[in-house]
This record gives sequence, C-alpha cells and structure tokens, in this order.
Amino acid sequence: MNKSKINLLIAGSNVYETQLLVSVLLEIIPEFTYAIAKNGIECIANLKNKNKPDIVFLDLHLPLKNGIECLKDIDHQELLRDTPIIIHSFSHNRKDVEAAYAYGARAFLVNPNSFSKLFQLVKVVFKKLGEPLKQQFDRAHFVIWERRLKLSSSIMEGTTHLSIRRHRNMDLN
Repeated sequence: MNKSKINLLIAGSNVYETQLLVSVLLEIIPEFTYAIAKNGIECIANLKNKNKPDIVFLDLHLPLKNGIECLKDIDHQELLRDTPIIIHSFSHNRKDVEAAYAYGARAFLVNPNSFSKLFQLVKVVFKKLGEPLKQQFDRAHFVIWERRLKLSSSIMEGTTHLSIRRHRNMDLN
C-alpha cells in the first residue's frame, strides 16, 4: 500500500452506510479511488474482473452472497492473497466474528451510529493495517468497535475454541 493513491473496494448494500463510510475515508485518506459492489455476487465479480484493490471493506450482510460467503470464495479462489479485508456490520455475533477471523479478514469493524465514532474506528483500522503483519492478525484486537475505544477489549476475549489456523495462506513474517 505504499502508493500515492489507494484503490478500495467497498461492498455494501445500504446506500447511506456506504456514503457514510466513503465520507469518513475522504477525511482519513488523502487520495483514493474506489468501486462499490451492492451485493456479494457483484463483489466477487469485481475482484475477478477489475484491478485488485489495496483494501476491501466488506459488509457482513450483503444480499445474494453475504460477507462470510464472499470471504470463503476469496479464500478458495485465492483472489486477494495479501489484501486486507475489513468486515463491517452493526452486528457482532460471535459466530460471524469467528468465521470472519478464520477466513482471513484483518478486522471486524462494528459500525457505530455516528460519523464521529465511525471516523475514530476507521482510524483504528488504518493504524492496525500499519502494524507488522503478525500484530495485524492478533485475535485479541480483531474486533474494532466503539466499546474498544474506551475499554481496549474485544468480543473475541475468552474464545478458546477458535482455531488459530487461518484459511488465507499468508506468510506472517
């Protein structure tokens, strides 16, 4: 990601949420290009047919193919071997969080209900993406949510049955 212009894919079905995320990104990243996918099938097609993005923001609850199904396809088809994928959702269901972690998402962003809070959380995401790769995959800091800004905790605490094995095959050194 050491380019002057970052290329993003934003997969989200809710126009308001997508516009809010783009507005936040405009405040954080000086220059970027982006494509929007409104459903999971469009997301996978975009990844197969266009320039590979530097970062993907993937809504958990996409129509036609949800975010976890997209992650599985990305993993199985090896579409984005080293590209950070950030799952975002208003939900933080443990099963979804565990699946997102297992299939190689770099973070699970729990959407807050305001621009200022989303701005703070997306800044945390980019700070995390700037860390060494081993730290980016730290399970204890996988979920990024409003509560974490105050408590530095995550929904993954205490999860002992989650496999450390990640599906996306990456060299963490």
